[in-house]
Amino acid sequence: MPRGRRRQANEDAGRVWPIVAMAASGYAMDLTTAITNFQQAKVMGGVQIAVARKMLDMQQLQGDAMVKLIEAAGKTAAGAGDQLVAAATGLGGEIDVRG
Repeated sequence: MPRGRRRQANEDAGRVWPIVAMAASGYAMDLTTAITNFQQAKVMGGVQIAVARKMLDMQQLQGDAMVKLIEAAGKTAAGAGDQLVAAATGLGGEIDVRG
């Protein structure tokens, strides 16, 4: 080995050994399989993120609809309260519109 050059992990006594990736099962897999598995995991991760984004969007729409429903119920209750007060007190029962 030349002076100043460090030995690489895949070199042994002048021979170069192939770099082998290990699968989760403990079996060796070649570089093509490793790249294919990586790309598949990348695509599946993208799909999972897209599904999560869709779920968050749907929850946001449901939340917005609930706020509108509560606001509409509040307006209806306020209007009904005004009508009850008018009926109980007689306000607005007789209005002079002739001037």
